Amino acid sequence: MIFQVLLPPACLLTLLTLLTRLTLLTYATYSTYLLAFNTLRLA
Repeated sequence: MIFQVLLPPACLLTLLTLLTRLTLLTYATYSTYLLAFNTLRLA
């Protein structure tokens, strides 16, 4: 908790942005993988 208080807002915002991008990238990769898997399975 003390570590979070010591972090400047800009650093916190950067971390949040990186985390959001990582989550979106993972979700997009997972969705693409599922779509390809279903397409191959149906073919």
